[in-house]
Amino acid sequence: MPRLEDLAAFAEVARSLSFTRAADALSLSRPAVSKRINALELEVGTALLKRSTRRVELTDAGTALLSHVDQAASEIAAGVDAARAAVGRLAGLVRISVPPSYGNTVVLPKVLVFLRHYPAVQVDVELSDHPIDLIAERFDFALRVTAAPPPQASMRRIAAIGWRLVASRCYLQSHGTPRRPADLRDHQVLLPSAYRGRSDFTFSNGRTSETVRINAALSTTWTDSIARLVAADAGIALLPDYLLATGAQPVEIDAVLPDWQLERGPADELVALFLPGGRLRVAARVLLDFLTPSAPVGGVGSRNGRGR
Repeated sequence: MPRLEDLAAFAEVARSLSFTRAADALSLSRPAVSKRINALELEVGTALLKRSTRRVELTDAGTALLSHVDQAASEIAAGVDAARAAVGRLAGLVRISVPPSYGNTVVLPKVLVFLRHYPAVQVDVELSDHPIDLIAERFDFALRVTAAPPPQASMRRIAAIGWRLVASRCYLQSHGTPRRPADLRDHQVLLPSAYRGRSDFTFSNGRTSETVRINAALSTTWTDSIARLVAADAGIALLPDYLLATGAQPVEIDAVLPDWQLERGPADELVALFLPGGRLRVAARVLLDFLTPSAPVGGVGSRNGRGR
């Protein structure tokens, strides 16, 4: 049976692909780490790492072992959390990855409140929306705004994300207010990058639908950057409800075509992704529950369009 300290040394080397960095992380000497790897390889009966003077790589056997070591580490951490919860003490580190815009607007303020309730918990928040490997990057869960969640991860639906067309009042006073979707062709339109390359948009008002071809003047992955452009009177933008619900815009923001709904937004669902099997450590589960809204995310009012 391999020793736990040998498995821990292997996991650190495998993740960092460096004996030096692994030694630093484990507070050991480099020869001590190498000795533990050699002992593990002797126990397993095959090479787990390819070593050279310039690089360290995993063998196929090493890759297979690492996935099991990471899963076992998650199980052990979950057991420790459960033991702490049994005596009423929630503690430990929770690592999450969230989209920058949603993270800054919604998640970080809620995490601060969460930490006041659970001061022994530490939360590490990565602001990113790139595809992630939950095991390799050691995330407990990731939040993603997506219309097509990946099938390889366990998933929990958090909220529906609505999208609204908005513009500054000054822009509409200067360029006119669209009355029908077709009027958007006469305006500068700002879109999230999820719409990059798309030109046909279908809107519905409950009685009829209308398809209009729009060429975006500008698109970007950061929706809060689009919101700043709206505040600078740059055009009409498609923005998510959660960004508009804060009411933090520095200028008067009005809904555009409030009676018309885009039939399909660039990303319709906010979901939580976690390791296959659906098991979360107690602290991570409590945080995820805390971040799950109890009501749908609000939007721009249809009456005067001002963000609440």
